[in-house]
Amino acid sequence: MQTDDLDGKHLDLPDDGNGVLITKNMEQVLGFNVGDEVALRDSSMREGRVRIDGICVSYLGNFVFMTEDAYRAAFGHRVVPNALLANLSCGHDAQVKLADKLAGGTTFVSVSSTAKISDAFGESFKVVDVVVYIVTVMAAALAFAVVFTLSTTNISERERELATIKVLGFRRKETHRYINKETIVLTLIGIVVGWPVGFALTRFLTYVLRMPSLYFDTIVQPMTYVFASVMSLVFTLVINHMTNKTLDRIDMVGALKSAE
Repeated sequence: MQTDDLDGKHLDLPDDGNGVLITKNMEQVLGFNVGDEVALRDSSMREGRVRIDGICVSYLGNFVFMTEDAYRAAFGHRVVPNALLANLSCGHDAQVKLADKLAGGTTFVSVSSTAKISDAFGESFKVVDVVVYIVTVMAAALAFAVVFTLSTTNISERERELATIKVLGFRRKETHRYINKETIVLTLIGIVVGWPVGFALTRFLTYVLRMPSLYFDTIVQPMTYVFASVMSLVFTLVINHMTNKTLDRIDMVGALKSAE
């Protein structure tokens, strides 16, 4: 039997008679690490000790994977199969129908279908999707408001300087570039700094908010960074266009007469 690790590579079950594989969520919640010896109990409450030889990915549920030899070495008796694992090649709907049909009979005590679990999980997390969309829109609005506030504050606090460069002969577009370049450079610095900081914050939140039997993996597609960066630049350009009107309305005489 093979399972996958965090990098998508196959992990073979240890064949030395004592090693097992555990799921990533079990490692996070219970604090287990590769090489640790842990105590397990079977359905009859018999206790056995095994060694963790690998961490595999399971997003729903926690499991311990071991060979028959490892089970015999840990608990002192041979395995008595009590479940049947079926790997179906049919479609999603067909898997759900088959699971319902088997569950309705008397042959099996219980039937668990990954397709049905996936459906239930998706339905329960639709609310989370809505929250994510709302947070994204609010974050975009906050970014727009912050950049706009910083730009207008920068202009209002530098009216004398801007009036001076206008008196010295700076033309309208030159004055715009003088201020807009600063805003664009600061935006670019924020974008570059935000890439690693945002990724680290996402990792931190998924670690702090971890839940038993549920593993969240942080997968950020490169296009996500591109989209966020482009949107930040678009906000800055739009705000620059809006604040250019404020630059044009600066009263040179009044600004130079005012006290610092």
